[in-house]
Amino acid sequence: MKIIISAGTFYPGVDVNNRYTVAQQKVTISNYVGTDLAEKYVTSTQYLARGHLAAKTDFIYATGQRATFYFINCAPQWQQFNGGNWNLLEQNLRIRIGAAGYNTVVYTGTYGILQLRDSNNQLSSIYLHRDSNNNTQLPVPLYYYKVVYDQAKRLGTAFVGINNPYITLEEARSLQFCNDHCRSNSSFTWLSWQPDRVDRGYSFCCSIEDFRTFVPHLPSFTVNDLLTVGFTVNNVFYPLYWSCFDQNRLEVLYVWYEQNPPNAVNQVGVSRPSWRAGTFYPGVDVNNRYTVAQQKVTVSNYVGTDLAEKYVTSTQYLARGHLAAKTDFIYATGQRATFYFINCAPQWQQFNGGNWNLLEQNLRIRIGAAGYNTVVYTGTYGILQLRDSNNQLVDIYLHRDSNNNTQLPVPLYYYKVVYDQAKRLGTAFVGINNPYITLEEARTLQFCNDHCRSNSSFTWLSWQPDRVDRGYSFCCSIEDFRTFVPHLPSFTVNGLLT
Repeated sequence: MKIIISAGTFYPGVDVNNRYTVAQQKVTISNYVGTDLAEKYVTSTQYLARGHLAAKTDFIYATGQRATFYFINCAPQWQQFNGGNWNLLEQNLRIRIGAAGYNTVVYTGTYGILQLRDSNNQLSSIYLHRDSNNNTQLPVPLYYYKVVYDQAKRLGTAFVGINNPYITLEEARSLQFCNDHCRSNSSFTWLSWQPDRVDRGYSFCCSIEDFRTFVPHLPSFTVNDLLTVGFTVNNVFYPLYWSCFDQNRLEVLYVWYEQNPPNAVNQVGVSRPSWRAGTFYPGVDVNNRYTVAQQKVTVSNYVGTDLAEKYVTSTQYLARGHLAAKTDFIYATGQRATFYFINCAPQWQQFNGGNWNLLEQNLRIRIGAAGYNTVVYTGTYGILQLRDSNNQLVDIYLHRDSNNNTQLPVPLYYYKVVYDQAKRLGTAFVGINNPYITLEEARTLQFCNDHCRSNSSFTWLSWQPDRVDRGYSFCCSIEDFRTFVPHLPSFTVNGLLT
C-alpha cells in the first residue's frame, strides 16, 4: 500500500508534497542556476526524493513503519544517493546491530546546504521553498549522517554521506571532514557501500569526537574511544586487538582479541620493547607514573608517607599489567604490539606474576587442548581502596590532570571473559587486585558463585584462589558477571566454558 507523506500541522501554508515533484523542482532550481542547468540537474532518474531519516524498515511492525511517513522525518535527498549508499547503510546497520547484539540509539540527521553551480559557474545554495517574505526554507542538505551509539558499551560511530552527485571525486574528498575509520578496515567489512561512488553518495565514517567538531548539534553522550591495534599490509588494515578506552579517565575498560588453538604456542625469546603511550595520554608521562619512586609519592598523597612506604616496596608495586598478554600472540610482531598503555592498567606485581600469570598460561593451554575458538575480553572494573592513617578507605589513582581531576585509576578487579561463539560457551575469570586485605574481606568482594572452586571441570586451573597476596580469584557465569560488570559486550551464552 502506498503511503502519502504527511505534513501534519508543521508546514502551515506550504504544499510540501508539491515541492518534491520533479516539475516543481525544475522550476525551483532554475531560479538559482538557470533553466538549462536545472534541466540537467533534475531528471526523471535523478531528482530530490523525500529522504527518510528514520527508515521505514528500521521499525518492525506496520504501525511503526507507517509512522515514518511524516515530513518531520524527511529531507531532500538525491534519488540515487537515497537508493544507493544510504539504502545500503540502512540495511547493513540493521544486520550488524542484530548480529553483534548491540542495543543502540541512532541519531539520523542532516548538516550543511547543498550548492550547485549556476550558469556563471558560481556556487548557489539550494532551497525548495521561500515564504511570503522571500525567506528561504526547506534547505537541501549537503551531508546526511547516522550516528549509532550503544550506551551500555559507550561505543559509537558516525556514518556520513555527501548529498551531491554533481561534484567530482576530488571535490567530494575535500568535503570529508574526518579520518575515514571504515575505509580499508577489516572491522567494517560488513559495510557493503561503495564509498567513492559520488553518484550514489560519497561516504565515510568518523569517530564521535571528530564528528562533533564539525556537527555541533549532536546531543551529548559519553563515548569511550574504541581503538584498534594491528598492521596495514598492501593498504588493508588487519586488526590484532581492540581497546575500549576512556580518554577522560585514562582508563582501559577492556580489550578483546581472538584466542584459538594455535595460540597455545608462541615464538620465544622475543625482547620486550618499551611501553608506548601513543597519542592517547597527552601531556602525561605514563611511564613515570609506574616507577616505584613516583608511586610512593602518589600513594602518600592519599594515605600518608608512612603507609605509602608500607604499601609500595621493591617487591610489591603497581606494575604495568598487560590486558592482552604478550604471549597470547604467536609471533614477535603481535607480541611487541601489546606494549601500548591502551592495553595496560596498574596491577600489583605479585598478582601480575601470580594468579593472573597462571590464568593466562592455563587458558592458552586449555583453549588449545579443547579446540575452542574464542574471543577473550580482558578488562578491569572498580577502584582499588587502601586504608589511610585514619583507617579510612580511599580510592587510589596514579595521576591528576591540571584541574586536579583524578585519572589513571588503579582497578579493584581484573577479569578475563572467554567466549566460544560457535559453541555458545563462556566463563568469566576474576581476580582481586588488592594484596592488603584479609581473606575474609576478599570473600566479601566476590560477587558471584565460584563455578571453578571444587569443580572437576576446572582442574586445569593451577591458580591458588585463596592467596590474597597473589590475587584472590574466582569464576562467574556470564549471566552473573553481567549483573555486576555492565560494560561487557552482549552475546548469547548457553553454558560454562570449561
